Amino acid sequence: MAHEFREAIEIVPGRYYVCFVKRADCPVYSAIANTNISYCIDNELLYEPFYADFGPLNLGKTYRFCEHTRQLLQEADRLGKKLYLYAGPQPQHKANAAVLVGIFQVLYLNRSPDDAYAPLASQAPYLPFRDASCGVPTFNLQPIDCIRGIAKARDCGFIDASNGVWRFDLAEYEHYEQVENGDLNWIVPGKLVAFSGPAVRPTDYVGFRAMVPEDYWDYWHKRGVQAVVRLNKKVYDRKRFLDGGFQHHELYFPDGSCPSQEILLRFLAIAEATPGALAIHCKAGLGRTGVLICSYIMKHYKFTAEEVIGYIRICRPGSVIGPQQGFIKDIQRIMWMEGDAYKAVHGPHPPPLKWGVTPMAAALAAAAANKAAAAAAEMNIRPAAPISSYGSGSPAPAAPATPTALDKSLTDLAPEASFTGQIPLRAYTGIAAPA
Repeated sequence: MAHEFREAIEIVPGRYYVCFVKRADCPVYSAIANTNISYCIDNELLYEPFYADFGPLNLGKTYRFCEHTRQLLQEADRLGKKLYLYAGPQPQHKANAAVLVGIFQVLYLNRSPDDAYAPLASQAPYLPFRDASCGVPTFNLQPIDCIRGIAKARDCGFIDASNGVWRFDLAEYEHYEQVENGDLNWIVPGKLVAFSGPAVRPTDYVGFRAMVPEDYWDYWHKRGVQAVVRLNKKVYDRKRFLDGGFQHHELYFPDGSCPSQEILLRFLAIAEATPGALAIHCKAGLGRTGVLICSYIMKHYKFTAEEVIGYIRICRPGSVIGPQQGFIKDIQRIMWMEGDAYKAVHGPHPPPLKWGVTPMAAALAAAAANKAAAAAAEMNIRPAAPISSYGSGSPAPAAPATPTALDKSLTDLAPEASFTGQIPLRAYTGIAAPA
């Protein structure tokens, strides 16, 4: 077992290594593990399956892994040690670890997805990811597809990562992904958000308060959402969104199926004609919602089918199921051609909107700041610092004072580049009993 650490894959020369072990207690018997820093996330960052699906891990957990790894690398450098990630022995752990390590390299080391995957390829094949349906899997998603999807998202501006810093509001992501808080995820930040269908009454579900249309109003306005698209059968009265100042579009097609050409073209036209953001839902906000969002991304940002499915499943696990996977593959070339034709007429598609810069969001932020200042003046107290446009009340990450060279040691990255708290994962400096 000890030899597994000697044969570890080198990710950052002389600093960071990955090994896949046959037993979880392998580090106990390894002198390399005992004299360096080793860590494992198999039982820390867990995927919540729908059926037989097992990954990839969502964006919040991916961020947690990357930040934890960055911090451990800094600690290893300070102590003059090497850092080892070990995973296994289950094939699901191996596949998820490969994706996480690949994404870390892409976002923090500025490597291309193919360069990031190259050292990991020596341990292929990996167990392919499958959809969240209960049927026989018909589409294999490979770790490299997920890595390429995140790299493409970074290049298109969906993910804000540069100079070894990933600016991400973990608190907001993990709050709103909860079903009792909206069950929503931004796929194209500032443009397309997926969410599960609202209930008619707050008491419709047992165990928690269900979200109704009015519950979304404030957040939608804050984030510049201008229209809602419903893909499932009518549950709530659409007037409940219209009364909140939102447009509402009906594009029903059956659960688990693929959209007709008419539905697909209508959705793309609505998204393109809406200057602000669009909130899309079906019943669960996964299958029908996912396939239309993927179509838009392929048309305007030229993702491959594998890249866009890998990306959306990291943003919103469970997205795109059954025959929808093959449908996205089938229309890839058509969407690319449609995108080229659109750009020929309208020019390059604008980048995704930034958080908090839409007119509605700016007006709300200004009104809130004026109200707070007035209240503070009346009470003769010093007003609090303004809330960042990154949301959830957490401050925007501070950029390094001077640009950091992309190939510079991670220990030299600005320590003040703020992140959301300490990452609660175990790491072992030498061998210590698990907490």
